[in-house]
Amino acid sequence: MSSAKSDSSERVEIDGMYILKVALIPLTLAASILFLYLYVKPIEQQSATMLVAPKSRDMRAEQIRMFALNEIVKANSHDLPPRSRNISAKALCKQKLACAPFNRRYETMIRVAPQYKMVNCVVQKSMSTMMTGAMCYLYNETQYEKSGRSFDDEFSGRLCKNQNEFSSVNSVRDAFNISYVKHDWTFSMVTRNPIDRFVSGYVDRCVRLALKNETQCNGCGLNMTCFIETEYKRLMEISYKRKTHRTMEDAHFFPQVWHCDLNEEFEFFEFIQYSGNAEDKMVPQLQDLLERQNVPEKSIEFIKNELIYKKSSHSTTGTPAKRFYYSRLMKSPYLLEFIVKMFYYDFLRFHYELPPGF
Repeated sequence: MSSAKSDSSERVEIDGMYILKVALIPLTLAASILFLYLYVKPIEQQSATMLVAPKSRDMRAEQIRMFALNEIVKANSHDLPPRSRNISAKALCKQKLACAPFNRRYETMIRVAPQYKMVNCVVQKSMSTMMTGAMCYLYNETQYEKSGRSFDDEFSGRLCKNQNEFSSVNSVRDAFNISYVKHDWTFSMVTRNPIDRFVSGYVDRCVRLALKNETQCNGCGLNMTCFIETEYKRLMEISYKRKTHRTMEDAHFFPQVWHCDLNEEFEFFEFIQYSGNAEDKMVPQLQDLLERQNVPEKSIEFIKNELIYKKSSHSTTGTPAKRFYYSRLMKSPYLLEFIVKMFYYDFLRFHYELPPGF
């Protein structure tokens, strides 16, 4: 009798535990779904007018490619010829159709901060991501700080897209009634040594990024000689034959003087020189500009902190790939001649020293 009661009570206890477990399943499932929703979904940051969802990137794979020296060396193991004539850059560019001209208009990407009367034109591989972030911050400091963003986030999606952006200097002048004669607005642009910009651009576009098709990097892959020769040819075709088909590589390698409507607006711009260590040249020059435009000290410190202590996620500085390509380029007068012919007016107008022998 007592045994039967014991069996019965055990069954009741087991049945109760079973019912409890079954009842907990939906709760457990709901908790799991909530966890996935909160922690696994792509992060979205909201502004007044747009949603920004960073694009997925395999940053580990990108870093591996910039450290894979065996493949890079193998693709660049060929001997390089000497220069045909050892003449100066000035003499070289006096020759007909030898060098890219100054007066071409390729692309203009303007960012404005109206409350501080600031206009900045960004150029690929000349701190364009970070300056886009800085100008978006100055456009609305409160909104930017509330978003929790860093300037590098602009690489995945621009918070101020279509808000503070213009595609010509004239459109900015018209929008804010900026005179050509006397005004308190500033027009600025970050410039970069043409050799450093080229190597950084090449590593960024042709090494860091996985090759997706045969036309990327002019079909040259990791072979820098092939790319320099073919990009020079493309540049000259667009310079003199008005070839219209352009690539993302072109945007990163065409002369800086072709940007920002400088063919007409050069005298109205002030130029800030990029430096690998932001504290060396760039930040002091930018700080001077910000102070002249009465930007609050708190905002200046925010910008300085972003530029000095936060590195762009697609930076190539310090990578083995960049060191290798830079060294190979600087040791080859043959390759340097192409660089001079492509960027002669960048060297000249932005006051960068020409390579030895030119």
